[in-house]
Amino acid sequence: MRYVFLDNAKWILTLLIVLYHIQLVGDHSFYSSFMFVKNLGDCVVPAFSIISGFLFWSTVRTFSDLKEKYKRRVFSLLVPYLLWNLINTFLLNLQSGKNGCSLLDLNIWNNLVMWNSSPHFWYIFMLMFWTVLSPILYFLYCRKAGVFLLFILSFAYLLYKGETILHSRFIYMIYTWAGLIGFYYPDLLKKIRISRKKKKIIFTVLFLVAYLGIYFVYCNKPIGMEIKVWLYGIRAVFLLSLLINLPLTKIGSKTCFRYSFWIFAIHFWLDYFFGGFFSRIISNAHLYQLVTWSVVSTFALGSGFLLNKISPQLFKLFTGNREGKTYEQSSKSFK
Repeated sequence: MRYVFLDNAKWILTLLIVLYHIQLVGDHSFYSSFMFVKNLGDCVVPAFSIISGFLFWSTVRTFSDLKEKYKRRVFSLLVPYLLWNLINTFLLNLQSGKNGCSLLDLNIWNNLVMWNSSPHFWYIFMLMFWTVLSPILYFLYCRKAGVFLLFILSFAYLLYKGETILHSRFIYMIYTWAGLIGFYYPDLLKKIRISRKKKKIIFTVLFLVAYLGIYFVYCNKPIGMEIKVWLYGIRAVFLLSLLINLPLTKIGSKTCFRYSFWIFAIHFWLDYFFGGFFSRIISNAHLYQLVTWSVVSTFALGSGFLLNKISPQLFKLFTGNREGKTYEQSSKSFK
């Protein structure tokens, strides 16, 4: 089951990812304010992990359900993962061709199996990793002793923490606990949504204040990663609570939100190339940031729209066939 309000949230989160991967180049006089805007998306991956874990496990009731999940994930994750890694490898080799690099130098392990050619696809790798291990999670979720063991093991990351949220593996833990919540409370997301208008406005403001307030806490104080990752996770919860109560975005709703994965897949190197180009002609850091974000988002959306018009089947192949089949039903629940 897919919910329009959740697709709306994923659409906005994807645009925040595009913003987050734009690097400051040149003038650093606006560093603090540039980073403030950039870091509006620093908890997007935890937010996506909550969504992914919850949605995967909210429809699992028996072990046979996992078999169906395996089949779907081959086309929704594995095929796009390999295709995008292959394309990005060719493009990077093409760019490096003048240095003697062959176009067919695939370096299969690093560029195709792993994500060296598509650094942002480590998240897709993580989803595939948990799909493979889902029988183990199912065994643990179904038993009180297993849930207790998960609770104990979750804190093991403290012994293996890195200097970034990626290396800390905290994302894996967030997915695990979001999956547990989805397994036992599959209707929770619908209950979090607020129906009364006045109440929705009040809570939306509170969610926004909490989301920004937590950022100021870890932005202005030296906090160790073992604590900071918890703040990332809490901030992600407030961000999700905020987004699922927002009105539908016009562009997203008109396109049935089917382009969010395409934008995610194509944006990383677009940020790099367009960012490098605009940094040479735009001196103001904030204008450079805004222009790069706008151009990358528009180009990514436009290219996806064009491919979908020319070859819908090819578009589905690259995006994992993510067209929802219950948009009408979920639209009614949104009103």
